[in-house]
Amino acid sequence: TLAAVHEELAQLPENLRIPFVMCCLEGKGVTDAADQLGWKIGTFSGRLTRAKDAILSRLDARGVTLGAIAGIG
Repeated sequence: TLAAVHEELAQLPENLRIPFVMCCLEGKGVTDAADQLGWKIGTFSGRLTRAKDAILSRLDARGVTLGAIAGIG
């Protein structure tokens, strides 16, 4: 299922992919990641939420269960 996450992640636009990778795969905190990019916290958080929603929706469409992907944040 991690392969499916990576496949769907590759389909996201960069401005959504970066926050997802930083927080969900690399384990950075939202504040630290936003600061590192020079983004406002609200911008970063909004993009991270949209990325998570998109990934979860796409994985659900593939039939990947939420239990299998619970570790992505």
